[in-house]
Amino acid sequence: MRTGFFPVGLAAAIAVLLPGPACKPTRPAITHVQGAVTSKEPDQRVVARIGDREITVQELRKRLDAMPVYVRMRYRSAERRREFLESYVEFEVLALEAQRLGYASDPEVVGALKSAAVERFLKEKVDSRVHRDQITEQMVRDWYETHLELYHRPAQFRVSHILLDDPVLAGKVHFRAVKLCGQPGADPREEFTKLVKEYSKDKATLNTGGDIGFFPRKGNGAGHVPSKVSAEVADVAGKMRSIFEVSDVVKDADGYHILFASSRRPSVDKSLDQARAEIVPLLMERKREDQRKEFVNRLMKKARVRIHEDA
Repeated sequence: MRTGFFPVGLAAAIAVLLPGPACKPTRPAITHVQGAVTSKEPDQRVVARIGDREITVQELRKRLDAMPVYVRMRYRSAERRREFLESYVEFEVLALEAQRLGYASDPEVVGALKSAAVERFLKEKVDSRVHRDQITEQMVRDWYETHLELYHRPAQFRVSHILLDDPVLAGKVHFRAVKLCGQPGADPREEFTKLVKEYSKDKATLNTGGDIGFFPRKGNGAGHVPSKVSAEVADVAGKMRSIFEVSDVVKDADGYHILFASSRRPSVDKSLDQARAEIVPLLMERKREDQRKEFVNRLMKKARVRIHEDA
């Protein structure tokens, strides 16, 4: 028998219908009968019917198992499980009626069905074949050694800037920035962002509040200059010491910069053993992505895809 046509977000949809822990909503009339149809297989016992549509113990258990653990914990008693069944029946009644009225052929529903089918297909045919034992110790070590900046870095400040052409105007904007970012009750980030939008000549960072990244960056002071950031700016940004600090005006070949420390992230110092727990899942995810690409490429070749460029 068909179980409805909503394959996407079923658990979430049922959760909307489920009663909260402190209230029990009024249910529509449901006929309760004694002596459910028995079967040699307990999981095949019918627990509810919607016309000719039968809902079995197995189906209900699968739906319940798909719910998050904290939700399942609410349904350990027989009374609560009955509430879950009633919620599920309501959902199926809606699904069947929607299907009867033709919503199953709606383009959005069809698209959602395709998306859910593709994702499940890839998980079962590709993702499920990636296991922990496929990630060797050498792979973990290689990743660690080539990404040391992720596991060993000093405390850093996220820095934003305002770029101006005129030194006189830069002095005036600097005065306003110090005053506005330091006034009681103000949101320094919001105030600095307003100044960026009003004065900054750097179009590349205009929509991000003037953000130029985290400092100090590895190699600062040793000839390394982060992309699109001059040595002069990198040097001052790398020496900022407190959140919401506004630097003095910094001059370089591009013009005059006013720097602002919008946030701080703590230092990181992890050994290989300490980092292993986060490296392994990351490598497994990358392996899944690579295998998905290979799998899709094989299907594409088999499907003999052709693109009509003139169209």
